[in-house]
Amino acid sequence: MACGVPFVGFNLGALPELNIDRALLGENVSDLSEIMKLEKHKLYSPDDLISHASLFSEENFVSRYESIYRDLLSFPYN
Repeated sequence: MACGVPFVGFNLGALPELNIDRALLGENVSDLSEIMKLEKHKLYSPDDLISHASLFSEENFVSRYESIYRDLLSFPYN
C-alpha cells in the first residue's frame, strides 16, 4: 500500500489492521479468488492507499507501543 498498490490476503495476523478494507481479506484461497474476480481491490486510488499506509509508519508504531507501556506501568498492581 505504501507504493499505492492494494493487497489481497488472508484474514490473519496483522493484515486486518493493516489493510485499508477488510473486504480485501479472505479466509481461504477461494475467498481470495472471488475478491480478485469482483475487482474489489480496484476501488482505491493510489493516493488513498499511500495515505492509509502512512498510518503505519515506524514512528506511529513506536508511539503506540510507548503509549501501551505507559498505560501498563501506571496500572496499580495490588
